[in-house]
Amino acid sequence: MNGLCNARQAFAKRTWRSASLLALGVGLLTAAACREHRPSLPASARAIAEQVRAAYCPDSRLHVFHADGWQVGNQIVLRGETTSPEAHAELLQELRQAFPRKRLVDEIRVLPDSTVDSSWAIVNLSVANLRREPSHAAELLNQMLLGSVVRLYKRQRDWYFVRTEDGYLGWTDDGGIWCTDSTGVVSWLVSPRVIVTALETLALASPEEGAQPVSDLVAGDVLLRLAAHGSWLQIRFPDGRTGWVRRGDVSDLGEFLRAARPTPENIIATALRLFGRPYLWGGTSPKGLDCSGFTCTVFRLNGVILPRDANMQVKVGAEVPLDSSLSAAQPGDLVFFGPSPERITHVGIYLGDGKFIHSDSHVRINSLRPGDADFSPYRYRNLRAVRRVVSQLRRDEMTGWYRVGGLELPRAWQGTSPRV
Repeated sequence: MNGLCNARQAFAKRTWRSASLLALGVGLLTAAACREHRPSLPASARAIAEQVRAAYCPDSRLHVFHADGWQVGNQIVLRGETTSPEAHAELLQELRQAFPRKRLVDEIRVLPDSTVDSSWAIVNLSVANLRREPSHAAELLNQMLLGSVVRLYKRQRDWYFVRTEDGYLGWTDDGGIWCTDSTGVVSWLVSPRVIVTALETLALASPEEGAQPVSDLVAGDVLLRLAAHGSWLQIRFPDGRTGWVRRGDVSDLGEFLRAARPTPENIIATALRLFGRPYLWGGTSPKGLDCSGFTCTVFRLNGVILPRDANMQVKVGAEVPLDSSLSAAQPGDLVFFGPSPERITHVGIYLGDGKFIHSDSHVRINSLRPGDADFSPYRYRNLRAVRRVVSQLRRDEMTGWYRVGGLELPRAWQGTSPRV
């Protein structure tokens, strides 16, 4: 009897396994067939969409442009999203000209979309993170400093897709920003503000040493100024919290910008203040910096806004002739490295005498002269360009910051600067 039962059980298992494999195979074949026959845009329409993307939104770090869809009968249905109203309008115009007898059904979302109640926010932490996806486990792309204004485009659970003041796009969690409207942004920008000049300090609950911390602060953070008490200043955060900071750790923002002198000497002095700070991919504060985050931070603390990434920074300033001895390079110049001139992956600040300072595992100094104790053969082989930024600066009439390379706040925000 036991043998018969075991045989029946074995037969049942084999039958179940065969049926399961057959069902799986049928399912896979059906899915493949669906994919093969799923309607899509005509090839010429996809080519038009790609041409529009390349013309209006060439850099996915600064723009969103996704356009797809399908053709069914006499209709072309468009799906996707973009941060550029101009690109959206151009796409529709080009498709109507290319397909005059087709009916266009436009379902492309022009961001911001209906998932955001407000289109603006102000960074509310000393440093807020910008990530590739709406998850704390996602790649860190960039960071935003306290008091900077961001544009909100869409929301997914507790995360916002935003544009930073340097034009970068990414996801940040709602704990790091304070949502407001255009009136709130303008009120923030025209109120008396201070900028943190100490590399790191604390906002305290009362004007005395040892008081309860309200928040940490880092160089470049901006807060509203409320009152003074001896050697202390009372400040306010975007969300209304108040605290006290030591006078010596901050400067009036207007005075800071007016007094900013981004000379080679000042650039180098600021860079040396960050010596030994740790490397952090995506980092742009004294807590941790990647290579271009280091150069951005150094120049920002001298009143200069640089583009975010190394392969963006290599396009600004004036080209300096490059030879193996760096004979034309001057202190304060940016030095760029990479596998080829077309692929720049690293940047540092030239100090003179063949030496440069950069963030590479930590902020440190290396030499490009063979025989020096701190010579870096790898960087020497991959040196691709030198750019002079300090001679190409001009004041931005709207913000007071020095700008270089055509980076303008309204342009970065696609003409969406707050107005009342």
